[in-house]
Amino acid sequence: MTEISSEKRKAQKIWLLGDIITLKVIGEETEGKYSVWEIEVPPQNGPPSHYHTNLEEGFYVLEGEFSFQHNERTINATTGSFTNIRNEVIHKYKNVGKSTGRLLVTGVPAGLENFFEEVGILITDEKSFTAPFSPPDIARIVDVSRKHGIFYVPALK
Repeated sequence: MTEISSEKRKAQKIWLLGDIITLKVIGEETEGKYSVWEIEVPPQNGPPSHYHTNLEEGFYVLEGEFSFQHNERTINATTGSFTNIRNEVIHKYKNVGKSTGRLLVTGVPAGLENFFEEVGILITDEKSFTAPFSPPDIARIVDVSRKHGIFYVPALK
């Protein structure tokens, strides 16, 4: 097993569509078994409805108030709540609070961190980082998503 720890490598921070993702453990450190990341989510932000063909995710609310879509159900979650999303389940999260919320997410198997790195913007200096003003290239994000087993769907009611 490769001995790499988050103490030996600086945790990467990635900006993606308003969220800041901090990679805590990557697949390279777990022989591809899982990865862990923290997401800082501004109020009213979160990804569109989607599902993964090759990944399960566990979401632990570190701070804030979130709603989670889980197929046709909506689950409300506050600090200390946990929800597991199996692959092929349509889901999304949204920060429904008034301040930035934080999630700790585990992906099994590892690999979603590669998607974040491919479509997000690496934050090399937090003090001087400014989010882009230009609109995101949605077509590119959709194409890269498919490559990583992520498929977007219309919002369920």
